[in-house]
Amino acid sequence: MLGMILIRIEVITDGLKLIYLLTGKMLYDFDGFINELDNKTIDFTLSVKLSIILFLLIGLFLISTICTTNLKLFNRIYEKLIALDNEFFLGLLLSIFFVFLLITTPVLIPHNPDFQKDLVLTKHLPPLTNVKFVEYKSNFPDALNKLRDELVYRNNENRRVYFNDLELLNDELIIKQNERQLKIAVKNLISENGLPVVKRKFFILGTDEFGRDLLSRIVVSIRISLVIGLLAILISFFIGGLIGYTSGVKGGLIDSILMRLVEFSLSIPALFFAIFMIAFFGNSISLLVIIFGLSGWMFVARIARNKSISLNRKEFIQVLRLLGLSEFKIVLKHIIPNSISPILITLIYQLSTVIIAESALSFLGLGVQPPTPTLGNIIKSGYDYINNSIWILTFGSLTLVFLILTFNLLTEGLKKIYLNE
Repeated sequence: MLGMILIRIEVITDGLKLIYLLTGKMLYDFDGFINELDNKTIDFTLSVKLSIILFLLIGLFLISTICTTNLKLFNRIYEKLIALDNEFFLGLLLSIFFVFLLITTPVLIPHNPDFQKDLVLTKHLPPLTNVKFVEYKSNFPDALNKLRDELVYRNNENRRVYFNDLELLNDELIIKQNERQLKIAVKNLISENGLPVVKRKFFILGTDEFGRDLLSRIVVSIRISLVIGLLAILISFFIGGLIGYTSGVKGGLIDSILMRLVEFSLSIPALFFAIFMIAFFGNSISLLVIIFGLSGWMFVARIARNKSISLNRKEFIQVLRLLGLSEFKIVLKHIIPNSISPILITLIYQLSTVIIAESALSFLGLGVQPPTPTLGNIIKSGYDYINNSIWILTFGSLTLVFLILTFNLLTEGLKKIYLNE
């Protein structure tokens, strides 16, 4: 475990070197810098920066707490946390953990989640297994390309040759992979004192049917599920909030028309709507976000309408209108802040619903398509190979359970706090 932590620290250190080299390229060769950028590079560098910021904030908080307040601030925070509802406290801790995974995924994952090679040795490996390998030398013109190749694209994994036994014969290395044998010149391999360097690749949760690291795939699938869920509830909030607050504030004919629209939308089964859209427009993460966003705004609209109607009858809202404050400012500054609690509870509950729906579609082959890992297709893979690789189904299912449990606990805790108010 200590070795894994040290490896992650080394990745962050190398990530800082990559950021430094990219910054230098931006200053002296801006066109070349633009050519170097792609989605993976941006994602990795942002993850490194956010990881460092998180660690610095935690460190500064602990130092300031211990040095300047003699633990009084820490004790006050501890007392506040203890006073919280148990469900909310547990849900909050798990939510922080999953958000941390969301932010730092490119740094945390130990292996390329899509990498597969030498399946005769790497497929269906049980948890806590390691495989020995030697690695080909790499030739890069500069340090920037070398770091990008190893950190961002993880192409160094493609240069590895796995084995269960080897034999050195003159200047050649005979690699044995069960029944198969390979001959490789020692000069082409990373070596030390004339001998090839033998390393080990460790699989904490084992591998799947293609020899891919299960831990890396689960961490990436958590990130994808959270991204889809968070973007979907954001769409639901904007559409539902706009329609709900407009309906509640304006009333009359506008209210009737908008509420009939809400009722019509509620009458459409969300799963059939999703399958219909996928059949016509294909599978993609962006389409799933739109589908789930359009499937949940009606609940937000109803709550926003009811709360705005209730608040409209309050005396302070009537006084604000008499003072000449516009409807837009009244809604933005007074109605929304006083009605956000039940909407927030609904959105968090909807987040868990979206994650379940996305996993169900992926399990059926209608969601995010392989090789992109999602909890649904990991569970489907585990189901297909349940007889000889039960750990795939076990870890995939447990991850989904904990993810849903997290937001359900958070919802129940917030609901109790809101009702007590």
